[in-house]
Amino acid sequence: MLDRLIGICFTLLAVTVAIYVAVRLIESIAAALVGIVAVVGGLVVLGFIASLFWRRNRINRW
Repeated sequence: MLDRLIGICFTLLAVTVAIYVAVRLIESIAAALVGIVAVVGGLVVLGFIASLFWRRNRINRW
């Protein structure tokens, strides 16, 4: 009886730790993806602004 109770407790502890590790892993992956999307979005915005300035300067030269 006591062995079964200890086994159940250790199983619950192992499941809890596994869930915690999985959540932390998913959090870190999500944070990395958000960072990558932010960098790509910033580069797209900078490229758009640069193309507007380049177009405007090219039009003014002619």
